[in-house]
Amino acid sequence: MPEQAEKKTRKPQKLPKVLSREEVKKLFASLNVKAPTSLRNYVGLLLAYRCGLRVSEITNLSVSDIDFQNAQIYIQMGKGGRDRYVGMDEETMSWIRRWLAIKPKGDYFFCTLKGKGFNNGETYLRQVCKRMSERTGIYINDNHVKKSVHPHVFRHCYATELIEEGYSIIEVQHLLGHSSVQTTQRYSHCRQKELGAKLRQRRSLMELP
Repeated sequence: MPEQAEKKTRKPQKLPKVLSREEVKKLFASLNVKAPTSLRNYVGLLLAYRCGLRVSEITNLSVSDIDFQNAQIYIQMGKGGRDRYVGMDEETMSWIRRWLAIKPKGDYFFCTLKGKGFNNGETYLRQVCKRMSERTGIYINDNHVKKSVHPHVFRHCYATELIEEGYSIIEVQHLLGHSSVQTTQRYSHCRQKELGAKLRQRRSLMELP
């Protein structure tokens, strides 16, 4: 008889790591936005937290892709080569305008401050997040391993908060640019506040008949 094929090891089904709103606020507050470099970094990460952009989409974004009139950003060549539009709130647009007012000339939105405004790489933005973690003492607990916050965490927070605020899974799927709704569905399990509140109200063992 042919030998049975070895069972494939299942890939861990981890939930996205998210931060509380208070933790996110502390992280952003650690950036001195009076300094041009920190203002740029603040706005770049705000695009992840308030618009759900991936780090590659932030660093590849063109100034011309930002549409203030319709309050949306055109994401070109996102993951899987897919284009999409995402909306902006008034506060985010205000911060973007503040950065554009001092930004050097050039098409890249998240760019260097000197020279011709070339785009800053993804590694740079990850390093910014690492320093923010170190300054604030806010880290991600990844199965007993303390890890620095990274840009994608803010995208996770964006999706989780939208679901908490009543947006449908389909709406969040489109905003994130997911090809499968199953990928988006994971965010509904990150913070189950209503279920937690119900469980807290369970009758005590001593009260049972």
